[in-house]
Amino acid sequence: MTNLENTLQILASDVKTNLRATQEKTNHLEISDGFLMDLSEKLLDAVGFYDLIENAWTNGNTHGVINAKRLKHSGGHYYVLNRGIVVSKHADVSKVMMGSQKRAAILNSFFIEVPKAMSSYAPILISNPTDSHTLMRKLLVTGSVGTDATKERLKNPSNYLRPILNDWLARDGDPLKFPIIAPVVFRCIHMLLFGVDAGEEVLKQIDEYVKYMPTILLPTYFHTVTAGHYSKKLSNITKTISKALPLRTNEDFIKLSAEYGVNSEDSCETVVDLILFAGVLGTSVLSLNGCLRIREDHDKRVALLRQNPSNFIYESARLDPPVQFITTISTEPILATFNGKTVEIPEGTSLIWDIVHSNKDPEFWGEDAEEFNISRDYSELHTWNGLLNVGPRACPGFDFSFNLVKEIVSAYSGTVSYTITVHTGPSEEADSVSNVYAKIEGSLGTTNVLSFPKNTKHGRNKSHSHTFTSEVDVGEIICVNLWRKEENLINFSNLSPNWFVDTVEIEKYGVNISERVVLPYFGWILHTPTAIFAGNASIIVPEEENTRKSKLRKEFLKKRQDEYTYVTFHNELGDWGHTLPATVKLTDDHKIPFPDRPLKEQTDDFDTVTTDSLLNAGIKSIFRPKGKSLTEYIKNTTLPNLFHRKGDHRIPPNPDWEKDEYFARMMIAGMNPVELKVVSKIPDNFQVTDEMLPGGRSLDNELKAGHLFMIDNDFVVPLVGTYHVDDETRYLYAPFVLFFADADSRIDLTPIAIQIEREIGSLVFTPKDSKWDWMAAKTYVMNTYFQTHQFRSHALWCHLLQEPVAIALNRTLPPCHPIFKLLHPHYYGLMDINSKARGSLIAQRQGIMSQFAKQGDVTSVGAEGNIKIAQAGYKGTRFDDSFFLNHLKHTGILESKAFKDHPYRDDGLLLFNAVETYVKKVIDIFYASDKDVARDTELQSWAVDLMTKGGVVGFPGDGKIESKSTLTYICSNLIFTASAVHGAVNFSQIVFGGNVASIPGAVYAPAPKEKGLTEQDLLNILPPANVALVQVAILNVLSKNSGDKLGYLREKLFVEDEVLKAQEEWRKQLQEVEKIINERNLLRAEPYHGFLPSETPNSTAI
Repeated sequence: MTNLENTLQILASDVKTNLRATQEKTNHLEISDGFLMDLSEKLLDAVGFYDLIENAWTNGNTHGVINAKRLKHSGGHYYVLNRGIVVSKHADVSKVMMGSQKRAAILNSFFIEVPKAMSSYAPILISNPTDSHTLMRKLLVTGSVGTDATKERLKNPSNYLRPILNDWLARDGDPLKFPIIAPVVFRCIHMLLFGVDAGEEVLKQIDEYVKYMPTILLPTYFHTVTAGHYSKKLSNITKTISKALPLRTNEDFIKLSAEYGVNSEDSCETVVDLILFAGVLGTSVLSLNGCLRIREDHDKRVALLRQNPSNFIYESARLDPPVQFITTISTEPILATFNGKTVEIPEGTSLIWDIVHSNKDPEFWGEDAEEFNISRDYSELHTWNGLLNVGPRACPGFDFSFNLVKEIVSAYSGTVSYTITVHTGPSEEADSVSNVYAKIEGSLGTTNVLSFPKNTKHGRNKSHSHTFTSEVDVGEIICVNLWRKEENLINFSNLSPNWFVDTVEIEKYGVNISERVVLPYFGWILHTPTAIFAGNASIIVPEEENTRKSKLRKEFLKKRQDEYTYVTFHNELGDWGHTLPATVKLTDDHKIPFPDRPLKEQTDDFDTVTTDSLLNAGIKSIFRPKGKSLTEYIKNTTLPNLFHRKGDHRIPPNPDWEKDEYFARMMIAGMNPVELKVVSKIPDNFQVTDEMLPGGRSLDNELKAGHLFMIDNDFVVPLVGTYHVDDETRYLYAPFVLFFADADSRIDLTPIAIQIEREIGSLVFTPKDSKWDWMAAKTYVMNTYFQTHQFRSHALWCHLLQEPVAIALNRTLPPCHPIFKLLHPHYYGLMDINSKARGSLIAQRQGIMSQFAKQGDVTSVGAEGNIKIAQAGYKGTRFDDSFFLNHLKHTGILESKAFKDHPYRDDGLLLFNAVETYVKKVIDIFYASDKDVARDTELQSWAVDLMTKGGVVGFPGDGKIESKSTLTYICSNLIFTASAVHGAVNFSQIVFGGNVASIPGAVYAPAPKEKGLTEQDLLNILPPANVALVQVAILNVLSKNSGDKLGYLREKLFVEDEVLKAQEEWRKQLQEVEKIINERNLLRAEPYHGFLPSETPNSTAI
């Protein structure tokens, strides 16, 4: 055995022996600082390898020798240990990189004469070139880095990689260890190439591969000598991984393999080998070196990374290239400079590109070539085997690897900063002095708890910004959890449990990251985390059920479902079961759930007006009796304004209130314009005759012509009777009322007959009767009109029926859902006012009733009986019966041509069209097709929740919303009911019901059995002044407009430009509606304001 062979055996033994130590040291992978070269030098010195090589050359014995020589380079300290001619000057490396060349899988060395111009220590080796490397490159591009799917994922790699990188950074220990980062890099590569994370079995194989990877890192001559011991294990790992990767299903990949006559299984193993060697190893080294640069001088390097992330990676790769030497075979003669002389290197020469030294050549890079400086021109950087990846040997996975390195270094750098800005409104409850905390949730992860500066003063109408840094990029921001905590109780402003926030804004900055998200809220920040969702509305379809976005929404809704529970019980009312719609369960302090509680100034304003009105009524009733005439009665029951509250209004009685035209107009333009219906048959027990009609008309003909109308009050019949309220006897009837109208004959709606009682033979009153008889009959009609208005068309349809909708909205739709954003502003204040009404306007008589419960005693049936009116109206009612168009169709009013003007119908249709147009635009923005609606899982849950847990009967679709038209129909009617219909039946109460002589809440005398009544008889029918004044006081409170107007939403929940444009178009259409109604009012005997958009609030807040 020759000395050389002995030396190589000893060298191989030493390398194997020291492999474990090598692996441990390369955890930090200090290759660029010469670690492996130092190891080489140590081993070579130990066996006298340098002397052996020198002697061998001197004696001419170089056949088959693996050559090594330390080459001095100005400013360098690296060892070149490889075979072939070493080219290290930047200009020469650029030349050979761009020249014609091939690569051999195995180099066979042959001795040739060394040109005299070259150093005697620079051997030349000749190899047989092969095309196998070209095939490998093509296979790599076709099967992995060059696919359309991979390119698409590379457009936004953060969305795919951040969960993996967050896991990496969250684990214990130093993340900058090679055995730790290499599997992470493989997971990232796998995710970008195939769109899924690597399986557990594959990751186990990667862990095994990483154990042997240091042998690959050894210089080529060491690897040749020593790696055979591990090559079989590495080969087996490669085979196992290749079977697990979805390469064989790539048709282009299979076709390319066949073109080269290569088995597709071998092709797969080849690509996997490239992914593991070049991809995992090379990218891991680049990533580690970039991260180590950050670690060296964090703040300074982070600033540089943020300034120019691409140049940061280029500079790191320049100084610390993962591949330090590349061997190729020249396919044509090349001129190169050695020892200051230019020589021709013959074709077929093995060339070694010294990338380490070319990347630090001071002649090209300048005096600071050894320093980290990102302000360089990198167009001729050699790290990726070409002039910045241009050339025949350029890395085919450059874009892939480069973007991956940027993601990894960015994630490690901790340069993701979040600026959270909290915007408050004018409310006094926007003031807060407390410690505020936030936690941002995103598609890829969660930040740690972000603590605002302690005891920060958050004032009203202010914007408070605080910037935080986090090692975690959460990806797409989904929501922020915000909460507060008082710690300094000496400051009494801290004692307030409430803080009202309008919107939150988050700006996210980092390497390749710049994002601004607006999170509209308009709600309370409590002492427990409150999720505020990003402003862009979105839906969840079945394929997204397992996404993080879906998970966070489900978690939020789970909490909301605990907060918002359906019940059919109230302390003042007992359990009403299914006789009325469900309500929301109150908290332990007997209040509605916190998210729906209104601002304090709004409740204070309501309470002030209520107290003032009732005090006014109470004070006046002490000194004022009924009076001796109807004129005195009206005077004595007009509510004074003793406290002179700003904006308080008193409506004097209409001077025409006694006229029949006024009485008839109350049925189509009053506070209860929904009871009138077209009749095709007169009830048998309603004893009217042809003679009662004007102009010799007959009942039969006018019935056929659709000219006859009735208010039948049928649902009230079971409640007709005598009631004892506060030791007073009161009465309720269900009168028949017949009206006639004929637009062709220019006859407006006219009362024809009134029958107060249902029994055959009961008195029938007509306008031909005496003044007091006819006025008394109308008084009983208007008393029932008052009951049906308050507890069916108003309380039931606009309040009680709508509450389950609002509850379900909170239970099943997150605030980022487009339908939540569309509907929620129109349910503002509903639960609160409903809660106030229960136990006041409607209550049970259990022991001593509360003072507020006395308010409901203004009716004939009293507070205890009011709920029975609502129950009677609810019995057999479908939810959609209350919809505006449905009700007009059901009553026959929609198609009736008997009216030349029906203000409630005509103005309502105009306004409904504006609402429906807006709703359709919004739904079109978020739902492209009916399929999108049907696949919206949260939307379907909303409908199901309403029908099942909410107990709603007759919700359109019966629990399924399967088309855009159905969704538009539902949302249009819900908004129209909550805003326009409620406005029409509510805010005119003081205008009409403020005159108790015209619309008494209670009647105190039974229906007359004979005609011939007097003014005193009429006064006896009317309620006493103290009860009448409470009625006026209550109507004064209920008629107080909240101040907002339709289309101008206090909750600006949408942020999308398309929706904002639709809202602006809606407001313009509402202005046009206003103009048309005002023009109509100029032609009307009495203007109708019920559907004026400027007088229509957005929600049922009172």
